[in-house]
Parts: sequence; structure tokens; C-alpha cells
Amino acid sequence: MGRSALIFAYDEPDGLRQVMESVRGSSVSHIVVAAGGGADTVEVLRSLASQGISVLFERERLGKAAAYNRAIGSVRGDAVVIVNSDVVVEPETIDLLLSSVEGGCDISFPRIVPDRSRGFWSRVSSVLWDLQDVRIRTLMGKGMVPSSGEVFAIRSGHLRPIPEVINDDAYIFARVAREGGTLCYLREAEVVNFPPSSPRDIVMQRRRVILGHMQLLSLGTYSDTSVTMLLSGKGVLLTVMLEAIRECRWRSLYLFPLLLLEAISFALALGDLRRGRSMLRWPIVRSTKIHFERRNL
Repeated sequence: MGRSALIFAYDEPDGLRQVMESVRGSSVSHIVVAAGGGADTVEVLRSLASQGISVLFERERLGKAAAYNRAIGSVRGDAVVIVNSDVVVEPETIDLLLSSVEGGCDISFPRIVPDRSRGFWSRVSSVLWDLQDVRIRTLMGKGMVPSSGEVFAIRSGHLRPIPEVINDDAYIFARVAREGGTLCYLREAEVVNFPPSSPRDIVMQRRRVILGHMQLLSLGTYSDTSVTMLLSGKGVLLTVMLEAIRECRWRSLYLFPLLLLEAISFALALGDLRRGRSMLRWPIVRSTKIHFERRNL
């Protein structure tokens, strides 16, 4: 049984370095990097390739789904961890997710813990990830199918091509669940991400994500998200929000601006859907990217 890591990055050399350091500190034996970007990213990729890392350079930005379809043929072993380069993940977390898959789960995914240190708006957008934590626990308790992104481990047998969807992770989760696979939420495994830190960036990110879930619904692929919970009219979204506030009352302070921006994002996404706009190659939300001191690999 081998373990692989599949890392995705676009124009994020510092984040790529940081994630590579974590993956190398784990028990992963084979690493595939699918990345593109400017001169700094190319420099990192050349260094990685010279060290025997499997590098797939994206000369043209075609979107995550295209990069995923190209990269899955290069992985080895039975368990694969998929990592975006704009998060902080510890080697122990990677190993925990992979062990869970080897132990019987088809997908294992961690709790996303948002960084709240970059001002008011980062705290507003971080509440979305708090809601996601409650949402996942609520849905799994009801036997429903959650979705999550950023980092997850998966059985290699499930790595098959996907259509050109915006929310690739939600599509993969829904497909595995539909095929009878087991999804495991390892809440003790934590990954840090960096939510948008301005209203413009929050709307830019949420507009794309919401459009992605609308796209999945139009394809007949159901994933239990805030969008689908709202449209279903089953009251699950309200239950999630009330439980999140009950667990931590200060979250209520940020709900009004969050819901306002979410409503704006929803309206824009609905307009995008009606116009047939594609967001496969979305504008990069710079405030979500991590910035580390330059390191030599």
C-alpha cells in the first residue's frame, strides 16, 4: 500500500513551498504537483523536478477540473491526499487522513479552521467556515452528504475524470457518496485556511462557489451546501445557524454583514447562471493566499 499526495497551485510559490514541506514531513512516498504561474512559481517547480518530484506544469490556466483530470493518472498507491497550496496543513494531519482511508473510509476530510487575524472582514468571512463545521456535523447526523474542500484524502480507485465543474471537490464527494462510499469527517484533524479579508474579495469568492453549486444542481449532482439547503426549504440552514450561535455567541455579531454579502453573491451568481457565464478560470482572490518567508527546498 503506497501513499501519494496531489498538490494543486497556481501562482502561489510561497504557499507551494510551505505545503511541500508538510507533505515531505509526512509518510507520503510519491508526490505529484500540478501547478502554473509566473517566474517565481516556475523556479520552485524546476527545483522540485530536479529533486525527483513529479511536476505537471500548466502552461495555460484551464481551471482546477482540467488540472485534476490531467494529474490523477500520475498518482500511485491506494490512498491519496489532495491539497491546495493556500492552506497550512501539518504532516500529522496528512497521515491521519490517509490512515483513515486505509482503515475503510473512501474519503476523509478535516475540519477547516479559519485564520481570524487579518481584521474585521476576515472574521466575518471566517464565520462561513464555522458554519461549515456545524453544517457537516448536522448533515452527517441526518445521513445526508456534506462536501468540503481545501484538503481531503481519497481511495485512488475513486480518482476518475470529472466534467468541467467549478466546485470539483463537491462533485467528487457527491459521486463517491452516490456510489455507496463512506465519507469520514475527522474533526480532530485541523487545517488552517485564510478567508477573504475585504468585502470585494468575499463576494468574488462566494459568487464563484455559489455558481458552482448551482451548476451541480443543474447537472443533477446534489451536494448539501448552504445553497442547496436554502433552496430545499427544509429548514436545515436555519438549524445550522442557530446551533453555530449557540456554540459560540460572538458569531452573531458577524452574521448580518455575512448574510448581506451572501445575498449579494447569490444574486450575482444567479445572474451568471442565467447568462451562461463560466467561472472555471476565476479571478484570483489574493487576500486568501498565504505569504511566507522565502525558503529553499
